[in-house]
Amino acid sequence: MDTPSFSVSNTTPKRAPADRAAARPRAEASPTLAANRLAGPAIPSNTAAQRMLITAVAAHAGNSAAGQIVARCADCGDPGHTTTPPGSTPTSTGGLPDDAELAAGLRSQTGMDGLFLLARLEGLQGARVSHPQTYSLIRSRVSAREGPEAFAWALQNDHRILLLVRNAEALQDRASALMQDALERDQIVAYERIWDLAREKEFGYAKAFDGYRQAGPLSLEIFEFFLAGTVHEQALALEQAGQAAQEDADERVRLAAGRTAAGRTLVGRHIASKEMIAWFDTDLTLVDLLAPQDGFESYDVALASARVSDTTAAVTDVGDRWYVYRLSVQYSYADLWEHRVLEEGRSALITFGGLRPTLVTSDGYVLVPRGSRYFGGTQTRDPGRHLAADESLLEQRGETLGRTELLRLFRQMTLDLVLLNLSEAEGRLNVELRKLFPTGLLSPEAGGELQAQTSALRRHLLAASEMASQEGPDDDVGVGGRLAETLIAIGRISQESPTAVLMVRDTRDADETGAAQPDEIVDSLAGKRSGDAGLEAARELRERLENVRKIRRHLHRDPDAVFAFKAMHDQVLPRFTSAQQQTLRVGMMFRDLAEIASAVGIAAGEMTLLVAGLATGGTTALVAMGLGAVSGAAVTAEGFADAQRLAAMTELDVSDDFALATPEQAASARNWALIGLGLSVLDLAGFMRGARQLGRVRRLLRAPELHATLGGAQRDMRSIARGLGMNERALVRDLETLRGPARDALLLRVRQAAGTMPGGGRASQAGRRLHNFLGMADDAVETLRRELLNRDDAGTVLRSLREAGVAADLAAVRRIKAYLFDSPGIMFEKDNYKAWMRLARFERAVPSVDDVRMAVHEMAELNLLQRVQGFDMLGRGYDQMTRSQRASWRAKFNYEYFRAHQKALEAEYDFLADQVRRITNGRVSEPRHVVAAVDPTREEARLYMLMDGKPLIDHRDFYAWASRTREVVEVGRGARDRLWLPSKGDVRLGELIQAVKDMRLR
Repeated sequence: MDTPSFSVSNTTPKRAPADRAAARPRAEASPTLAANRLAGPAIPSNTAAQRMLITAVAAHAGNSAAGQIVARCADCGDPGHTTTPPGSTPTSTGGLPDDAELAAGLRSQTGMDGLFLLARLEGLQGARVSHPQTYSLIRSRVSAREGPEAFAWALQNDHRILLLVRNAEALQDRASALMQDALERDQIVAYERIWDLAREKEFGYAKAFDGYRQAGPLSLEIFEFFLAGTVHEQALALEQAGQAAQEDADERVRLAAGRTAAGRTLVGRHIASKEMIAWFDTDLTLVDLLAPQDGFESYDVALASARVSDTTAAVTDVGDRWYVYRLSVQYSYADLWEHRVLEEGRSALITFGGLRPTLVTSDGYVLVPRGSRYFGGTQTRDPGRHLAADESLLEQRGETLGRTELLRLFRQMTLDLVLLNLSEAEGRLNVELRKLFPTGLLSPEAGGELQAQTSALRRHLLAASEMASQEGPDDDVGVGGRLAETLIAIGRISQESPTAVLMVRDTRDADETGAAQPDEIVDSLAGKRSGDAGLEAARELRERLENVRKIRRHLHRDPDAVFAFKAMHDQVLPRFTSAQQQTLRVGMMFRDLAEIASAVGIAAGEMTLLVAGLATGGTTALVAMGLGAVSGAAVTAEGFADAQRLAAMTELDVSDDFALATPEQAASARNWALIGLGLSVLDLAGFMRGARQLGRVRRLLRAPELHATLGGAQRDMRSIARGLGMNERALVRDLETLRGPARDALLLRVRQAAGTMPGGGRASQAGRRLHNFLGMADDAVETLRRELLNRDDAGTVLRSLREAGVAADLAAVRRIKAYLFDSPGIMFEKDNYKAWMRLARFERAVPSVDDVRMAVHEMAELNLLQRVQGFDMLGRGYDQMTRSQRASWRAKFNYEYFRAHQKALEAEYDFLADQVRRITNGRVSEPRHVVAAVDPTREEARLYMLMDGKPLIDHRDFYAWASRTREVVEVGRGARDRLWLPSKGDVRLGELIQAVKDMRLR
C-alpha cells in the first residue's frame, strides 16, 4: 500500500498564512522550495520529495550509506521537465540509486508499493528497463492489492499515465510559484483559491489505480478530460481564478467598510428615555456598533443577534442594512415595567426623536415602539418567527460564534421553542373553551357530552389499570386483545375530547402502585348538572391558561430556567453541528425543574406538559414532545399520519387490482396509533404507576419479538436495560433501529439479561443516588457504602492530609466523609470511593497527591455550603421528607452547590500550585489559573473555575496559558527522583503537573 508520509502528492496540512513572514527569507535560494515551506498547500517539488523518500527507505533499511544516497539524489533533475520520451530506454536515471540498492530499500519496507518512484523511473516501462528488480517488486505488490488485470491495464497505458503525471507535476510547480507571488502581494484569498484548484489537479500512479478501481478503463478518459490542456493553459486558468477570487474578496472588504461607516453615523444618537417617577428621566443613547459591524440583510436575523449579545441593544436600519447597537444603559426584563400588571404590555420606555429602533434587553426580551412608548409581547404573539430567526442566525454565523455565544443562542432557541409550545397549548385550551361556549354563552349540551366522555374514560382507565397490573404473560397483546381494545378506547376519547382527560383524576398517593380501586379514580363531573359540569371544565381550562401566562412571564424574567427543560434540549441540539453539540453539553448549566415550578407556583408535572405544548393531551399535543409511553412524539405523529394516508388511499377511485390500501389496513393503522395515544394518556395523567404488565405491553408493541422473552421474565425492561449497561430508552431505540445480525445479537443479550443478569443503578432504600460500580447490583453497592460509613478511618485520613500539608481536624474529616458518602445531594461515586480508601490506607494502599486534591476540594466546598443560613447541606432527615420537601431541598442544594463548587475549584488548584512549588523547591511557581489551564485531566476546572469573573476557558488569555503545557521547566534531580521523571532530558510543565498529581505520599 502507499505510504502517505512520502507520497509525491501533497498531504501536508495547510498552515495559516500568518506563517509566511517566517518562511519568506528562504525564498531567495529556491522560490519553489520556499513556497513548499509556506502554508502547506504548495505541492513539494519532486527533488525535495525524492530526498525524503530515499532517506526514509535507506534509514528503515538500516543502510549506513543513506547520506551518500541522498547526496546522489540531491542533483537529480526535475522529472516534470524531462525530455526523455516515455516508455523508451532512459539515457540517465538522473542520479537515482542503482537497481539493487533501490530494490533493497524498497524490499525492507513491506508497507510501500513503490508507485511513488515511477515518475523518477520514467514510468512502468522505463522502470522495467532501467530498474528491473525494483519494477518486479512494484508489480508484485500492486498486483496483489489491485489485481493482475489492473496492473496489465496500467502497463498497457503507461505512456498516457506518465504524460498526465508529468503535466500534473509541472502544474504543481507552476501553482507553487503563483502562490508564492500571491503571498508576496498579500493576496491571501488568491493564494487559497489557487491551492484549492491545484489540489484538484494532482495526479500520480496511485490515483490512476484508484480511478481504475472505481471506473475501470474509462477512468483514464475521465482523467484526461479533467486534466486537458497544456501546463501553460492550466496555470493561466489557476492564476485567473485566483485573481478573480481576490478581486471579489477585495470588493467585499470595500463594501463592508462602507456599510460599517454608514452604521457608525448613528453612534451617539439619543433614541429613547426611561420614565422615572419623582426623578429625572434616564436617556438611552447608541454608544457602540456591535458585530458584525457591516450589518445584516434581514431585520429578523439582526434582532436574533441582538438577543444573544448579552447587552441592552437597539436594532435599526441605515439604507438597506440592519445594524445592532449597544445602549448606554443596561436593562433586564424586570427593569422595564412600572407595575407587574403591565408586564408584556406597556413599558416605562418612551421614544425620542425620529429614530425609533427595536430595543432588546440584556436578557433578550424584545420591545417595539408603538406611538410614543415601547411595548412588549412580540415573542408571545409570534414565537415561531423568532425561532426561525434564531435558526437563520445559526446558519449564517454559527461557525464564528464562541462557546459563550453558542450557549446564549442555544438558550434563546430553547426559550423560543418553549414559547412556541406555550402558544400552541394556549390555542388548544381556547379551542376547548369555545366548545363549551359555542355562541359566547355556556352550552349545557356541551357539558352533557363532556360528562359522557369523562364517565366512559374513567371506566376504561379502571379496566386498563386492572389488566395492566395482572401477573403472567401478555397473551392478549395485539389489536384484538382486551387490553389493546381498552387502550384504543382511551386514545379515541383523548383525541375527540382532550378536556375529559383533565377532569378524571387519580387520588392515590404518588408511591402507591398496583391496580386502582373504583373510588381512587375520580370523575370530577359525575353527579353534576350538565351546565355545572361545563362551568367546572371551563374553570379548569382557565386555570391552565393562567398557568401558561405565569410560566411565560417567569421565563422572561429568568431565561436560564429553560436549562431545566431537558426534553426540549433534544429538539434544539440537532440543529447544531456535532462539535457545537459537544461544546453545549459540556458548558450547559442544568437547572432543577422542581425549583422552577415552585417559583412559578404550579406543579412540576403540569409545567412539563405545558412547556411541551401538551395543554390537555390530544393527538397534536402528544406530537409536541416525546412523553408517550409506547411511541413518543415522533411515533405517535407517524402513526396518525400513516393512518390518514392509508384512509386517503382507500378512497381513491381505482380498480381493486390497483388499490393502494384496503379499509382493513387503514383501520389497523389507526388502531395502533390510538393504542399509542392511550398509553401516552395513561403515562401523562399518572394513572399507571407500578403497572408491570402495562410496562411490558409498551415494549411489546414496539418490539413484538420480545414477547416470548419477557412473558415469563421476573425482571422488567428497565432492569434489563441497566443490566446491559444502558438506559431503557436507549435499549428500545436500538431494538427499533438495528437490523440483521446486530439486532439478533442484541436480542440474545436481552434474553440472557432477562434470565440471569442482576439489575443496577436504582435508588437505594435510603434515597441516595448510587453510581453503577462496573455493573454491580444496587444491593452490593449499598453494602459497600454502608461498610465504608461504619469503618472508623477518619484518623488515618487526617494523617494522610496533614502529611501533604493540609490543615484539617478530625471533625472536618468526618464531615467530608458524611458529605461524600451519606448525603442525598452527592452521587456515591467510584472515583471518590477509591480515593478515600487510599487516603485511609486500606489494605496498605498509599494515597497520591491527587487523592489529597479531592479531599481539599470537598473540604472547601462543604465549608462554603455550611455557611448557608437555615439550610442543612448534609440533608439529615431527607428520608423522612415528603416528596415536595425533597424536591425543595434538592433544588436549594443544587443552586448552592454550583456556587460552592466554583470556589472549591480555586482551593483545589491553590493546593496543586503549592505542591508544585514545594516539590520543585520553588523553581516552578505558577498561579492556580495556569495550573488549571495546563492540567490535562481536569476539564471541569477550565469550564467552571472563574478568572476575572468569567469561566477560565472564556478568558482572553486562556489559550496562552494552556499552550504552556509544552513549556520546558527546571526540575532538580531530587524532585525528578520523587516524581519518577527521567534523570536527563527536558521536563515540560504539563508533564510536571501530572507527575505531581500522581506522586505517592511517603
